[in-house]
Amino acid sequence: MSKQSKGIHLFRRRRRDDLLERSFVPCGGCSEPVYVFAEQCRSCGDAVVVRAS
Repeated sequence: MSKQSKGIHLFRRRRRDDLLERSFVPCGGCSEPVYVFAEQCRSCGDAVVVRAS
């Protein structure tokens, strides 16, 4: 069988999950990326609010 066979697929490919991308949230004050476990933004000092997705 070739790698590009068009048969029935029992399992769908999972969407690529990028842990690094999910580890940062935009700051509410300056929109800079902030690490999710940080308490405040390094750029402007605003408190970081993390919302569950």
